[in-house]
Amino acid sequence: MFKAVVGHSNDPDSLSAVEEVLQQCATSLAGDIPKAGIIFAAIDFEHFLILQQIHQAINS
Repeated sequence: MFKAVVGHSNDPDSLSAVEEVLQQCATSLAGDIPKAGIIFAAIDFEHFLILQQIHQAINS
């Protein structure tokens, strides 16, 4: 079965935005492990920080 979830944030702070999106996705996945992801982030976000937080979330 294919399952897709979407997380979204309007927060201009990179850390707050990624935390909000990760929480939304975790809730929607309900314990399922993601196999892929697509990230859309504005140019003024801290992309390295966002990727670090995602990496930390999937490895914890």
